[in-house]
Amino acid sequence: MKARIVAQCENSICDEIIFISEIRSIGSCARRPIVIAPPKWAKSVIKYEIKANDFPNDEALYELIITKSLFSQMKHFTNAQEYIKLVEEKEIRYSSFHKFRKLNETSIESIHQQWKSKERNQYISDILWELADWISFIVCFVLLVFSIIWFNQWVKNTKTIKWFLLSFSIQLLIMSLVVLTVMGWLKYKIIFFGLLIPGIWFYQIVIFFQED
Repeated sequence: MKARIVAQCENSICDEIIFISEIRSIGSCARRPIVIAPPKWAKSVIKYEIKANDFPNDEALYELIITKSLFSQMKHFTNAQEYIKLVEEKEIRYSSFHKFRKLNETSIESIHQQWKSKERNQYISDILWELADWISFIVCFVLLVFSIIWFNQWVKNTKTIKWFLLSFSIQLLIMSLVVLTVMGWLKYKIIFFGLLIPGIWFYQIVIFFQED
């Protein structure tokens, strides 16, 4: 996950600061940005980076990107002192932990609007994806119900073999979708169909041999 700080500074005084964090989005590893109030340590960290990188004291926009990964073994910090200690730690293995640069843009208001627009657009995208997710869930469930009905009718000789093949094909297709969309569908839907379809197959096997 990334945290991004954009600050407008002059003579090491940062009057305006934007803090962009990341939160979980639709999908197993997906993230989307959200603009929130900056933490108390943000100004001190930016001042430290300006001094450490020998930037001039003229008015400018600066950006600090902090990357925190569950697999990087980086410790979480809660204040500027802890951040500085992490950055200056000689034993840091992951140089991608932070990236500081001077921006070419001159308007922090413009940058703020851009990130708010990204936040809004990705939030809308999440809503649409979740809606599509639920529609696909309902369609798959209805098709499963019909597939069971068609199977039972085939067992009772009221439907031809093609209805059995159609029934089994639908169940196999939905099971394949569950496997292929592990990173896309919400977890509880994957678990639901992952348990339901094998249960349906067991039920159908029992019914088949009972009829024989």
